[in-house]
Amino acid sequence: MRDYWLTQYLLSAIGWGYLIIVLIVLGIVLWLIKGKVAKTVAFLIVLGLASILPIQGYREYLKEREVADAHRARLAKAQALFDERCKTAGEKIYKTMDGVDGVVWMKWRPSGLNQGQFSLDDPYGKDCSGEGCILRLLRGNETSIEEQAQSPTPSLKYKYVETIDPSDGVHYRYTGISKSITEVPKDEFLLHVQRTGSGADTRGRFLALQRQPIKKFSANFGLIWDDVSTRGDRESWIAGGSLKVVEVQTNELIAERVGYLIDTGQGSTAGARDPWSWARSYAPKCPQRSENTVDFAVRVLKPGK
Repeated sequence: MRDYWLTQYLLSAIGWGYLIIVLIVLGIVLWLIKGKVAKTVAFLIVLGLASILPIQGYREYLKEREVADAHRARLAKAQALFDERCKTAGEKIYKTMDGVDGVVWMKWRPSGLNQGQFSLDDPYGKDCSGEGCILRLLRGNETSIEEQAQSPTPSLKYKYVETIDPSDGVHYRYTGISKSITEVPKDEFLLHVQRTGSGADTRGRFLALQRQPIKKFSANFGLIWDDVSTRGDRESWIAGGSLKVVEVQTNELIAERVGYLIDTGQGSTAGARDPWSWARSYAPKCPQRSENTVDFAVRVLKPGK
C-alpha cells in the first residue's frame, strides 16, 4: 500500500509527460549505443539525471509535510488550551440598575487593532476605540419620548458619559447633540469622523460630541475593559478579554463578561492576512456571539427615559 502511495506521489510530482520523455530518451540512447557495458553505463547516467527532478520534488514534499505536521501539532495544543479557557468564559450579572442616566468610561481603548501577537488590547471585545467608544454609549437629543416609544428600536443609551482623557488627564462629561452635515463646516464633520470613526446616517445627520471639564465624576457606575490573556495564551494565538461594570466609589463588581478567541491560522500572514482581524470574523470564540460593549452595558445599567 505504501509503495502504491509513493508511486502515485512520484507520478504526480514529475508528471506523465516527463516520464514519457525519459522513456523515449532511454530508448534512443540504448538504440544508438553499441555494446552491453556502454549501454549499461548510458542507461544509469540517463536514469540518474532523470531522477534529479523527482528527488528534489520529494524533498520539498517532506519539508512541506514536516511544516504541516508541526502546524497541526501546534494547533491541537492551542485548541486544547482554548477549550480550557472557554470553561471560564461567559457572563456573571450580580445585579442590575434601572434609570441610569450616565456612566463612567474608565479606560480608553487604543486606536486600531494592533496586529502584534502579544499586544494586550483585547481583540475579543474590542468594537470601538478612542472617543468612538464614548459616542456609542451616548444617545442624541433630537428624538422625543413619544418617537422612541413608537420606534421598533428605541435609543437605549445614556444621556452622558464621564471619563478622564488620557491625553491631558482632565475629567470630562460628554453629551451628544444631533447635527446635520449641511449645518456644520466640512472640517468639523471630518474631525468628527476622524475622532470617532463614525459618519452620518441616511438622513445626513450625525451625533456630535460635546464635552466640558468637571471636577469629579457624578455617575455612580463605570465600565472597564481589560485583556486577560496570559503569555501562554498569546503564544498559542489565544486572546481573552473582560468587560466589567463596577460601582465607581467602592469598585464593587456589578457584572462581568469574559470571552476568548483563537486564531486557527496561528499567526499566518499569508495573502496579507491579519491574524486578529481574521479571528474576530471567522475563528471560534467563546461565547460564540460576542455581544458588543453597549448591549452588555445597557442590560446591566438600564438607561433612564
